[in-house]
Amino acid sequence: MNTLLLLTSVIGFAPALAIIWFSLRKYDHPYVQGACFDDRRVFFLLAIGMVMGSVLYVIERMVYPLFMLSDGTQEFFEPVIFILVYVLGMGMVLTLSKFIVLNFPAIQGRVDSPFYGVSLGAGISATWIVGFGYISLMNSDYTGDVAAIAALLVFSLNTALINSSVGAILGASTARNEGMRGIIGGLVPHLVFNIMMLPWFYLNNIWYTLAIVTPLSILIFWEVHTRIIPNSLPQEIQDEIRENEKKAKKKEKNTKP
Repeated sequence: MNTLLLLTSVIGFAPALAIIWFSLRKYDHPYVQGACFDDRRVFFLLAIGMVMGSVLYVIERMVYPLFMLSDGTQEFFEPVIFILVYVLGMGMVLTLSKFIVLNFPAIQGRVDSPFYGVSLGAGISATWIVGFGYISLMNSDYTGDVAAIAALLVFSLNTALINSSVGAILGASTARNEGMRGIIGGLVPHLVFNIMMLPWFYLNNIWYTLAIVTPLSILIFWEVHTRIIPNSLPQEIQDEIRENEKKAKKKEKNTKP
């Protein structure tokens, strides 16, 4: 198997799958009597997201030359076109694609829709990062470029956090049957995340961008994890989860030597 493809697959899928596990783990046994979501739908939306991520990456590669111009010897960055095409254009495409899938009749109006939004966003992130990472490392000595691999892994985590968070936000919106009104809540994080990519292209240094983006990604995801997902569930389930969390912590404390 191609070693580079294996490496970028691990970098793309590991953060995405970890986020799905972290987001769903307290909504299944032993925290509730029965799972708050359907495993089959989780994996189905993950698969759909993987296909969408591949397509969206191809689209992004097609629009990349619009704001990174070249005269044959060097590249020229066009910030205005970047904002119009990458920030606004790709932000809208990402949000609308998630919105359309999460408003399918099988998902629309369900209280567990945020979980499927997390899975959808994680799938998009995973295959997008695989494509991006493969192209980025293909022409370099990636086996010795530890900094590039580390940066790609951190970027993969940020991409997974944002896409999963937006998926959950849109899932919560469709659970409330908000229709088109729910698009704004999912669009804003994508726009902010994309505009913060500006230092990367302007300074040609990913670490400056990651230093800005990472706290934002974590903050948005934590808001989704602690407020948006729990609040989408019926109150009795929220109470059951909190009570079982207390029991689990008490049991763990009593078993410590």
